[in-house]
Amino acid sequence: MTGAAATAVVTSAVGEPVIMGALLAGGTGAVAIGSYKVGQFTTDKFGEWSRNYCSLKLAQRVETRKVVN
Repeated sequence: MTGAAATAVVTSAVGEPVIMGALLAGGTGAVAIGSYKVGQFTTDKFGEWSRNYCSLKLAQRVETRKVVN
């Protein structure tokens, strides 16, 4: 029996609307948490990259000014 078939049997046997509502709410919550975590990871990595990149560019500008002056 596949997962979908097992879910169908359980929901038809035990209060279909209640079980389906719980499954939908649980699935929606899992997707929301996963999306939040992916967004948080991406934002953290982008912030880290931008700090490193901007620091490098600033250091290069300072070195260029020292050579010119």
